[in-house]
Amino acid sequence: MPRYEEDWRRRFTEWDLDEEDDQPRPAVVKPDPAPAEETHEPRPIQVVLDESGAVRDVVIPENWRETTSPRELGPALLDAANRALGNVVAAQVEAFDLGSAPEQPVVARRDAPDAGGDPTSPIAEALVNEALDLFSRYDRDLEAYAAQVRQAATATSRGAGGNGRIVVTMTGGRITGVEADPRWAVTARYTEVRVEALSAFRAAGRGSAATRSIALPASITRLQELASDPEALSRQLGLSR
Repeated sequence: MPRYEEDWRRRFTEWDLDEEDDQPRPAVVKPDPAPAEETHEPRPIQVVLDESGAVRDVVIPENWRETTSPRELGPALLDAANRALGNVVAAQVEAFDLGSAPEQPVVARRDAPDAGGDPTSPIAEALVNEALDLFSRYDRDLEAYAAQVRQAATATSRGAGGNGRIVVTMTGGRITGVEADPRWAVTARYTEVRVEALSAFRAAGRGSAATRSIALPASITRLQELASDPEALSRQLGLSR
């Protein structure tokens, strides 16, 4: 092939390529990413306690039936209460300082009279006679008090919600059972369940507190009072001024 033909073919090919490159090419359209689907993870039923272990609130998610059947509402509330109690105990243990000295109980004091250093004075003799009487009653009163404490430790109280649909049982101050009407739970709004459960927990708590409110016998209280201030006791017995 003559050289001029070869040069002509090469120039012709380059022109075609240049023209092709100059042509607008369709833009590549990338599809928009699919929007992330919103997920609504069902939250568990929760019971909220204060530092003393008393029920302060009950959290019932709007979609609670997605994780709990109406028939299992009672056990779910009991499980939530036990979990909350475990968290309270764990927090108290974590906050407990082994190096700190326990606070001494505060006992109400009466103004102790002064025997003026005379053990035979009427003031000293009156205190001795009172102490002998207190000690004579101490064992009997302590035994009666211990029996009341044992009874309170095993006492059972039941509290129902305002509509009687949820009943909470407490034994010895602990929540030991929760019953819920399954037919009512099928259609009850989550707000109704919260109000009913909270009122039942509080009613049972009031009954349990009543059984646990046991005062010390007067004889033991008085002995504690006398022993709480050794210096005042010594002056009243006439052993010091």
